[in-house]
This record gives sequence, structure tokens and C-alpha cells, in this order.
Amino acid sequence: MKLGTILEPGLVEAQLWPGESLLWLAAAYLLGAIPFSLILGYVIAGVDIRQHGSGNIGATNLARVAGWRYFPIALLLDFAKGAIPMFAWSWRAQSAATEIAPARALSLGDSTFLNSCDFAALVGLAALVGHLWPIYLRFRGGKGVATGAGVVSVLMPLPTLLAALAWGIIAGITRYVSLSSLGAALTLVLAQIAYTWPRTLSPSHRAATLLAVAGAVLVVVRHRDNIVRLWQGRESKIGQPARTSHPDYPPDPKGQPCDASRPPSSGANIYDQSHRPT
Repeated sequence: MKLGTILEPGLVEAQLWPGESLLWLAAAYLLGAIPFSLILGYVIAGVDIRQHGSGNIGATNLARVAGWRYFPIALLLDFAKGAIPMFAWSWRAQSAATEIAPARALSLGDSTFLNSCDFAALVGLAALVGHLWPIYLRFRGGKGVATGAGVVSVLMPLPTLLAALAWGIIAGITRYVSLSSLGAALTLVLAQIAYTWPRTLSPSHRAATLLAVAGAVLVVVRHRDNIVRLWQGRESKIGQPARTSHPDYPPDPKGQPCDASRPPSSGANIYDQSHRPT
């Protein structure tokens, strides 16, 4: 049986082209791997955000390096990397007469069968993996929260809404992006289980549930350094500028924000506020 064949009475194998399933996964990965925040860092501030702040390529580090007013656009772009492949697959599945719900069978080989919900989760996972391990950056990526949110917003909208509310509440109280992301990931898992119980692992919900659990584990793993800083009381809060992590920049003894835009060789005062990117 050909890869990408839909198994449903009355449908023929040609409704998904041979190899199309792999193309969907590859396209989702390549889209997810685009480092929008890194690109914005070059365009807006002329800096490589990997050399400043936390060194992460995500929207939060861009905001700390270039200014928090750029956070929404970077967040939206990362969110779109996850949502667009999901919407595209939903449209393709419907055009092939395999709706996302209820699930229909999709063959990925002679002995493995996935329904269209399962494959939707795989498409979303491919986009998330692209952000976490982008081929364009030698597989050194971000933390995946915004891209993962884009994926689950299409796959499980109500649990995602509750997770977003949890993120907003925690961020409003603590002003820690990392703690908010950890709380939102846990909320998503609990909300998905509660919303789908007792059919949490049924064919229509199993992929979304497993993706929520896997995503939560990845969020914890990718935030392990943040967890340490939270425990030690050194984690930066929303609105605070970056403290550079570049080895050529010494720590500021006065606790002032660094000038992330100036090269170490310039000989200028890197803590001079007048040169910090806006």
C-alpha cells in the first residue's frame, strides 16, 4: 500500500499522492524551523540575539535585547509557524474527504494505521520539532512555546484557551515568562484530559492528548536553565532588558542593563543606556 493512502470505503488511493504524507511532515518542519525572532533581531537592532540575553532565538529574548514592543510580532510569527501547517492539513484532509473529526484511517505503511487526527498531530509535531531543532541553525533552536501554542490551538482549541488564560494569569502575577509557560503547559495537559474524559485515549483524542503530554515534557526540558534561575531568584521578568550572556561582556556590577548592540571590541561602555537598541 502506498504511503499517504487513505483507507476508507469509496475512496481511492490517488486522493493523497504517493509520498504526500512525507511532504507534509517535511514542509511543516521547514516552516517551523524559520527563526523569525533571530531574523527580526538582525533587521531591527542589527544584532545576533543568540549572543545576548539568554542566547535563545525566541520572542522573549528578542524582546529583552531589542525592546518589548517587538514581542507581540515575534510571538505571532512563531505562533503562525505552528498554526499554519495545522490549518493547511485540515483543509487538505477535508478536500480528500477525511475530516479531522470524526477520524478516518490513514495508512503510513503496510502495518501502521493512523487516523487523520493522528496525522494532524504529527504535522504539528513536525512544526514544533523544526522550531526546537532547526536545520538552518545547526539544530540549535528555541523553546517551542509559541509554536506549540499555534499547533494545539487548532488541534484542541478549548484546552488551549484555558492554557492561555493560565499563562496570562501567572504572567500578570509573577511577570515571569518562563514560569507562565510551564504553568500553561501543565494546564493544557490537565484541561485536555478533563475535556475529553473518559475518551481521552480514544482514536479521536489520543493524538492530541499524547501531543499535549509530549509538549509539556519538552517545555520543561527546554526551560531547565530557567527553572534553575527561578529557584535561585535570578530569572528576568517581563519588561526587563537583556543581561548579555556573551563571554566577552563582563557582568555589570551595578546591575544595569547591558548594551547588547555594541561589539566587545568597540571599547565603549557596554552599559551606556544611550546605545541600547530601542
